[in-house]
Amino acid sequence: MPYKDPVKQKQCQNEWYLRNKELTAERRKKNRAKNPEKKREYDRLWAKAHRKERSTHAKVYYALKMGKLVKGPCNRCGATENIQGHHHDYDKPLDVEWLCPVCHGKEHRKVKS
Repeated sequence: MPYKDPVKQKQCQNEWYLRNKELTAERRKKNRAKNPEKKREYDRLWAKAHRKERSTHAKVYYALKMGKLVKGPCNRCGATENIQGHHHDYDKPLDVEWLCPVCHGKEHRKVKS
């Protein structure tokens, strides 16, 4: 049901997503498996549009692989599972804050606001 107020519509969409995360993830996974060429094209376009971010991610991956960086627990809540690196400044590729997915999402929503 479309809303006249786009803010209200986005809020309802976010609430639905939060209630249906597993369903959404499963649909996304199936769609990517069915359309691998679209996924590759999306990844290629993203990498082209975000060269600095892509380069920074590659440097972190390599540093982790070579043992120059080590993932620690989440800097916010102390979680130890599925730790992700967050960059406050892409000009400092190895200056990484380790965050769990929940805290990482909160950080990105805070940055966008």
